[in-house]
Amino acid sequence: MRYTKVSIIRTGDKHDTRAYLPVQKRPERVALLIDEKRFVEGRGIAQHRETIFILDRMHDWEYSEKHNAIRVFGTIDPESPFDIVVAYEIEEDPKQWARIENDGTKDCLVICVNGWQSQSTPITPHMARLIRKAIDEYLGDGAINAGTKRKPV
Repeated sequence: MRYTKVSIIRTGDKHDTRAYLPVQKRPERVALLIDEKRFVEGRGIAQHRETIFILDRMHDWEYSEKHNAIRVFGTIDPESPFDIVVAYEIEEDPKQWARIENDGTKDCLVICVNGWQSQSTPITPHMARLIRKAIDEYLGDGAINAGTKRKPV
């Protein structure tokens, strides 16, 4: 995925996890910046654990409409300096998707990551329900079978 509209917040030497950090608008994603040079050279390509570390909303960060700001907490060390990437617009990668197919007798999971498509792997009906629910919650609107027609998360 590519972060197409971002801002970088520099926290300095120490960060108060109770403090609100002003943002332009409600972010789509928030991440810690790991390798700024590669992130900028890649024009915002978000590679989790390589160029950025994606933070979980509510677990690691929250947005306040009242303050038009975010609070970042959780997995960070407030004593260490770090930079935060705030993504306002995201372009999904059509090379990454998941789909459940049915050959008439059983459900099968097919996953595509970085353009490589997995073999059709048989799964139990219970597992198919869990996967559908997890991906629909993550992507919304029945995206499990939508291929590249996904909305940003």
